[in-house]
Amino acid sequence: MAKVVTLNSINPTTFEYQDYSTQDDNLIVNFTIEPTFDPLQNYVAYFIYDFNGNVVFANEINFRAYNIIDGQVVLNPELDVESAGYEEGQYNVVYNFLNNELSSSFFQRLYIDQISSDRTEVRLNTTQIANPDLVSGANSLISRIQNNPGVYFDFFLDFGNNQLLIANNMLLDTSNPEDPTILVKLYEPLPINFNLKDECWVVTEVADTVAYNINITQTFEFVDENLYLKGPNLNLNIKDQINNSTTYTDYSTLSSSSYATGSENLQYQINSILAERGIEINVDYSDYNNFIYFSSALTRLENFYYKLQLIEEYNYSASLSNLTGLSAYVVTSKNIWEEKINEIITTFDGYDYYLYYSSGSTAWPKTNSTYPYINASTTNPGVGYNWLVSQSVIAGEFDENNNNSLIDAIPSFLRDDPANAEYELFIEMLGEMFDNIWIYYQDVTEKWNADNRLQFGVSKDIVADVLRDLGLKI
Repeated sequence: MAKVVTLNSINPTTFEYQDYSTQDDNLIVNFTIEPTFDPLQNYVAYFIYDFNGNVVFANEINFRAYNIIDGQVVLNPELDVESAGYEEGQYNVVYNFLNNELSSSFFQRLYIDQISSDRTEVRLNTTQIANPDLVSGANSLISRIQNNPGVYFDFFLDFGNNQLLIANNMLLDTSNPEDPTILVKLYEPLPINFNLKDECWVVTEVADTVAYNINITQTFEFVDENLYLKGPNLNLNIKDQINNSTTYTDYSTLSSSSYATGSENLQYQINSILAERGIEINVDYSDYNNFIYFSSALTRLENFYYKLQLIEEYNYSASLSNLTGLSAYVVTSKNIWEEKINEIITTFDGYDYYLYYSSGSTAWPKTNSTYPYINASTTNPGVGYNWLVSQSVIAGEFDENNNNSLIDAIPSFLRDDPANAEYELFIEMLGEMFDNIWIYYQDVTEKWNADNRLQFGVSKDIVADVLRDLGLKI
């Protein structure tokens, strides 16, 4: 983001509370006097006006944001406005160069004690300035007024916020030595918004007031931070220098696979991949910590075992149609059983898919060592059952140490009642649903670690293995 600043010098009389009329100004003899500003005795009163002429910021006591170079006061209106907290918009700034008189100041003030009937004269008194200091200051100012023949001398009553009233003459009244007062002759009648007891202090100008108009506009620069990929280099003639692609195979030819049933039927696996909606997270299902947070590892393991049993039963029913001499009804039923198998596999969650199609110590045992793997039968009391028992122990220990499980939120008296078994199962199903959401949130922190994902999130290894065995182009 950048800014554009426009700064112009303007007529300071626009912001003066009072000014001499044109007729009076023509009668006053003008002399050129070199102004002198002494930072040890004089001060700068600084004001910021909004576009409607209202004072929005004032610094009348400790403005020090200026430099003196070769006897000249150097100002920085842009920096002064921004230092006051105004970084955008249009403002007018005014600088008064003043000197305190009568020992009065912003901190030691006089107040209006009396007002004449025509409001052109006021009597000033004080409770804050010592009498000797007031008398000495008044005599000094009166002497300067009277001892400058040919020079029109004026001073001001400063009521704060750049409200300076022009005064032309002064008289010290010491008729009561214990309470000296000051009689002041004003250039114009006292405005009606000033009344008795209003406080002010007396100042003289040591240099002409200056004013500036400043307009700060913020601009926004659009920076394109996107990373663009270059297009393909179509001029490279290397097709004959690499292995030629395999023959394309379409979806309709998948049913011709010689692997007819179960995990070795690649058509079921392709259907499962195509049934995925959205982006599939590449999860390491060999460790329960990676995908179980709210649900039960043991329940999900038992659910898979139940699904595997159903698939084996449906496979057996479908295989009956291969026998000769059976009725058309049995042959037709084969399609029903295969559709049931396809429905189970295509609705596998990530953990089911891993157990069914992967090979390893944490996946369901396989009877071969090359892809596609063949699952060990659930009816075999050896390999499959033994693995289930040992893995159930691991899953049970994980559940005992998982303090985030939703089932733990159920009061113990409900869990101890066997009649609530279906309720517990429902809570565990909810936990599994939330786990499927949780792994997406968990994956946000690893969104840049996408080396092992395709554009739509399907594992490259799985798709590569399936397509290679189908003879599809990779």
